[in-house]
Amino acid sequence: MEKIQYENKYSKIFKNLFHYKVQIIIFMFYLIISSILVGLQPLVIKYITDQGLIRKNLHNTIHFVTLFFILNMLGQFIQCLQMKTMSGIYNGFKSKLHESAFLKLYNVKFDYFQENSQARILNMIKTDIDYIAGVVDNFVAISLSALFQGVAGLIGLCIINYKLTLFMVAVIPIKWLVTTILSKKKNKIIEELIYNEQHYFDWLGEQIGGIKEIKLWGLLKTKIKEFTYYQTKIIGTHNKNIIHDQLSLSAESIINNIVYCLLYIVCVMLLIKNQITIGGVFAFISYYSMVISPLDLLLELKYTWESTRPSCDRILEFLEYGEELHEKDKDINEKNVYRADSIIRIENVSFSYSQDIPILTNINMSINKGDRVAIIGENGAGKSTLFYLLLKLYHPNEGNIKLYNRDISELNVADLRNNFAVVSQKSHFFSGSISNNIDLRGDANPQDIINAAEKSGAISFINNLAGMFDYDVGKNGEKLSGGEQQKIILSRTIIKNAPIVLWDEPTTSTDKSSMKYFNNIVKENPMKTFIFITHNYNELKWANKVYELKNSHLEPIYLKHSTYVKETSHEKVQ
Repeated sequence: MEKIQYENKYSKIFKNLFHYKVQIIIFMFYLIISSILVGLQPLVIKYITDQGLIRKNLHNTIHFVTLFFILNMLGQFIQCLQMKTMSGIYNGFKSKLHESAFLKLYNVKFDYFQENSQARILNMIKTDIDYIAGVVDNFVAISLSALFQGVAGLIGLCIINYKLTLFMVAVIPIKWLVTTILSKKKNKIIEELIYNEQHYFDWLGEQIGGIKEIKLWGLLKTKIKEFTYYQTKIIGTHNKNIIHDQLSLSAESIINNIVYCLLYIVCVMLLIKNQITIGGVFAFISYYSMVISPLDLLLELKYTWESTRPSCDRILEFLEYGEELHEKDKDINEKNVYRADSIIRIENVSFSYSQDIPILTNINMSINKGDRVAIIGENGAGKSTLFYLLLKLYHPNEGNIKLYNRDISELNVADLRNNFAVVSQKSHFFSGSISNNIDLRGDANPQDIINAAEKSGAISFINNLAGMFDYDVGKNGEKLSGGEQQKIILSRTIIKNAPIVLWDEPTTSTDKSSMKYFNNIVKENPMKTFIFITHNYNELKWANKVYELKNSHLEPIYLKHSTYVKETSHEKVQ
């Protein structure tokens, strides 16, 4: 039972090979032809020796040498076809693994990115996929080839001398036992290496993220000590791995040398008794090499698999991590937006990252279409967390959240998030043009992009840039100032045209002259619902509902049940 579970566990990774079953069949056909051609060559060498060299017969020698040359050339041609086919299988399988990893990154729950650093994730995907693809390359190209050549070699050995063949085959269990013992040790070393590298890349990602503080506070000496600590552990494990690999090679070499020494002694004894010819000895040694070399490759594959299994376990843990709900739900559509009285209802919601520290406790809120809702509170009070719950990046520990009278736990995330446009303080910028960073989906026409830039105020600086909308923003928008980035993000919101807008500190990094653009967007869209987090009390003039989040509780400060309020003093908020 345990063995079946073990096999099923890894079948989730290697099932992608079924996409290439036709190529594998073609590859096996080439292997059969190649094995036959290689298997015939020692017999031809036997005839060259016995019928040509020993008898000093030039005609026979030329005849069999020509045959040997033809077999060899055909074999080389078939091997080229093998490698071409194998290359397609290997690269295709590796690409499928990367595709699975990329799709998993998109679908995986947001918690995963809180638990794992970017550096660790990148290292895991690259390292583990390289290891796994390498095993597939070895399995298809080496193990199948070794199997066919080994069978051809055994047939040849039996033709020459079946008694001697039984003697030579007796070495196989010995080699298998030695490889099994060494493989288990190899597995433990690789697990230790992966563990050490994971922690190093976590540390390295943290240093990259905090490079400004390292420079400003002069932390280089401290960080060099930390770097040395991690590298010492990694180098120590690498050295252990290299020594163990050499031990494995030495053990294999010693066993092979003992067998060959015995083989030569036995062959001389048979020659003395006239039970084998000189050509037969040469052919037997060639066939034995055809058996023992593939056997070594198969045992090496077992050894390699043990070094790869920790990578398989780690990538499986990633692929099996919980995902967001993506099933199609047709009940969330534009008609519901206009039909529901309360478009968002938060009912008795509690949330915490750990059991000891509650972030939100028994939160209740009702939001209607057209509401302007402000949420105020100190840093770390949980205001952004509330947004994450609305967007299903996190899930409540208790209570429920409804969108258009549907519990969002039942809704797929794509339909849910289509109803929201988000303006965040830390929105990501993709490398490329301003146009592409405004129209993230790439389906808006150029005039809509221009209109969005005009409404957000971004057009004022875009017109002064070389290339204008084609201007490259750099890595994560590094070529733009904070205020310019905020206007681009606002332009994204306008392009998306979602019925609900979430703003996290909407006027942060924005100068006073740009405030009018935010005011205009709120005024010009009375049918949209705006929910914003703010520390700026001037922004509360937009709101007809104001809540304060304090000590994990949400308290209403000002409520006016109108779809849009032009001007109000909000004296109760003071």
